[in-house]
Amino acid sequence: MGLLIEGRIDDVRVKYPEIEDVDWYRIIDISSNINLNHKYLQWISSQINEYVYNTGVDKDMFFHSLEKVMEKFVKLQQFLKIKDLYQYDGVFSLDSTLDDTVRERSRNIKDVSDSETIYEDDVVKLVRPLTHEASCYYGAGTKWCTSSKDDDTNWENYSRQGMLFYLLHKNLPTSHEMYKTAIHMRWNGKYAIYDSRDKLVGNDRVDHLNDKPQIMKLMKLLITNPPELEQMPELLFSWRSFGSGVWTMDGHVKDFNLSLYEPKIYDSHNDLKKDYPKESTYIAPNMFNIKGGLVVFVRKDLT
Repeated sequence: MGLLIEGRIDDVRVKYPEIEDVDWYRIIDISSNINLNHKYLQWISSQINEYVYNTGVDKDMFFHSLEKVMEKFVKLQQFLKIKDLYQYDGVFSLDSTLDDTVRERSRNIKDVSDSETIYEDDVVKLVRPLTHEASCYYGAGTKWCTSSKDDDTNWENYSRQGMLFYLLHKNLPTSHEMYKTAIHMRWNGKYAIYDSRDKLVGNDRVDHLNDKPQIMKLMKLLITNPPELEQMPELLFSWRSFGSGVWTMDGHVKDFNLSLYEPKIYDSHNDLKKDYPKESTYIAPNMFNIKGGLVVFVRKDLT
């Protein structure tokens, strides 16, 4: 740490002697995470002194809120009319200004048919495209193979393997690789995340997945209980009622993978082997892939 920075820290510490050491170290952490030169140390310390020590607000809650507001300030600073932090009276007025800036800059992402909006707030919108056309609409501007207008092969393959969700950021510039994010959730619960360049990324790169855990919970809930299957429970329990026509309809033979863990489906699988031995060889005993075949079948043929 340079002498200039050390001097800055010492000057601020002297100015607020009533701040306890344990809180001072937390202030230093927040300050260094925002700016290594502690450019905003004085302002952060003044807020802690004012609200924690003079007003008496809940200390832990205020520290958490202040840190989030400072992170938001750094991200949005370039878009603010007043960019100098020291010109803001306090953290609450700053937070209000930041929220106004977010709303002003938010892109209006329209809903399209053949899609579901799973989650939406002022910052992001999570959609689930149900058709290749909807995937192309929401994936415009990305390099996702599932949004290629000339070929729906990849869209079909990914749909059979699980569900696709697109997380659309309303405020990031379109040049930012994370302004659109694709999450492919497989039937077994495993998932992969792709940025707009179609590069694999980790959860740590997607701020909203970390800040809003309910988004991931919603996707996992849908992958566990696909709404399409509610439309045809009879197919889950009585495969033979559809006859041999099911297995030749639009090449869906390989879409159906029966689970040997469900007794009723196990019995149907045995019956199928007796009545349609050739067709049954295509059916793999995988307890997760059954959903992919059914979901694709329902979406294409029964809606």
